[in-house]
Amino acid sequence: MPGLGPGRTTREFIVFISSGDDVLEQRRAAEAGINAKSRRLRQANAPIRFQADRWEHRPAGRNPIGHPGNAVFVRRAKAADATLALLLEDVGGGTEEELNAVLDETDRDLAVLWYVGRTESPACGARAWLLNRKDEIVWDRVGRPGTATNAEGLEAVLDGWIYEALLRSSDYSEDR
Repeated sequence: MPGLGPGRTTREFIVFISSGDDVLEQRRAAEAGINAKSRRLRQANAPIRFQADRWEHRPAGRNPIGHPGNAVFVRRAKAADATLALLLEDVGGGTEEELNAVLDETDRDLAVLWYVGRTESPACGARAWLLNRKDEIVWDRVGRPGTATNAEGLEAVLDGWIYEALLRSSDYSEDR
């Protein structure tokens, strides 16, 4: 009698989405983009998947007793395989804490999508933070919220991570 096949090993990569309340729609779009890419990878029988982790998935009000509000999000950002930061004008205290922890305490990728026009350079907190950490991160101006370049910027970041994950996957390695 035939038996169960050997199964497949699939690697899941967690992408923590770090941002403030001023980019709620962009957070939703980033999560939807990550989910869509993961569905396509599954349909193609690729050995990798991506999962978005947004802070809303477990709000600060549900933090374990004894843990300050943002400490849980900092831990989640540091534990993720990559962090995607979405910035508009300011980098709030919690977001900055998450991003700095990823940069200073991990070897994980941090990609930043800055929602300003390609030629804009507004004097704001986001610009100051980006210029201060520019040599440590991948970042891009992706246009004002609601423009077509928003999706293009997200697509470029996700495609880069997918490419890297596939290269690291045993099913796609050069050892085959």
